Amino acid sequence: MKELLYLAGTIVKKEKVTVLLASRKEQKAILSHSGDSPFHCGQYFKAELGSYNGKGGGNERTAQAGFASQNDLIAFYQYSVEKLGQNPRA
Repeated sequence: MKELLYLAGTIVKKEKVTVLLASRKEQKAILSHSGDSPFHCGQYFKAELGSYNGKGGGNERTAQAGFASQNDLIAFYQYSVEKLGQNPRA
């Protein structure tokens, strides 16, 4: 998870983007942005994780979660990529 946090932090320091990274091995995900967006990462995770057997949270700029299985992680990741890709403010 340290590597995901570092990578996400590095990306959002250089670019004004929202980053979603996942580790299948650890069954964890991180969502982060530089702070230039009104999107709240922690609120998003809290609202969506329950449907995918995930637990986690965070603040407005960064959130992290763990999942019961790789399948849950992958399903959440795919859902989030689609949903966040439709949201121009994310």
